[in-house]
Amino acid sequence: INGGSLGEPEAPSRDGYTFVKWQNSSGQDVTFPVTVTGDTDIGFTAVWTLDAPDVIITGETQGTYNNGQTVVTLTANATHSAGDSISYTYKWYKENDGGSDTPAGTDKTLSLRNVSDSGVYYVAVTASDGTLSSDEINSETVTVTISPAPQQAPALGDGYTIDYVHETITVETGYQVFTA
Repeated sequence: INGGSLGEPEAPSRDGYTFVKWQNSSGQDVTFPVTVTGDTDIGFTAVWTLDAPDVIITGETQGTYNNGQTVVTLTANATHSAGDSISYTYKWYKENDGGSDTPAGTDKTLSLRNVSDSGVYYVAVTASDGTLSSDEINSETVTVTISPAPQQAPALGDGYTIDYVHETITVETGYQVFTA
């Protein structure tokens, strides 16, 4: 430019990012219009923020453990419009009534096994491109209910006897017997 006034350029666009401002080559914020004296080369650098990712929680039961107890696995499915070069950090929480939520894990998946794990969960996700990190975003909540595994009587002769004539059960060793 050879003297004069320079107005603000049109804001650029970039998938997955939000344009914030212009800076000069010294890293200082630029206020427009810029007055230029003499014959000067001038350049501006766009400053960006990384948009937050989209997050959806999916859940599935994955077999059983401990004599029939169900295992529930929640998975945080994060996506970002900037593409595959984005990495994610995860923070799972279990909601508490009237207090701060309890941290529950930091992996993409969260496995729940116990009746006491029943509750309302969400995951907070942050995206990173290696230079910029997005704001943390919370997923929608999911409710998980884990019921006690059904009690099964041991096999006949494996710790108890049944007298079919009188309909009585005799416990011979440490089994817990439930009656309807």
